Amino acid sequence: MSWERRWLKLEASVNNLADARYFTRRATAYPGPGILPSDGRSYFFTAGVKL
Repeated sequence: MSWERRWLKLEASVNNLADARYFTRRATAYPGPGILPSDGRSYFFTAGVKL
């Protein structure tokens, strides 16, 4: 989500909103073949000011 007005800009985002549990394939290189669990829910909020 993003919002901008004159000199102020606000942004926010959520990854894996449902906090789903899943696995993804790991690359065949270091640390070796296998699976990796998903990242948990994460979010960020950013504020920017133009001078």
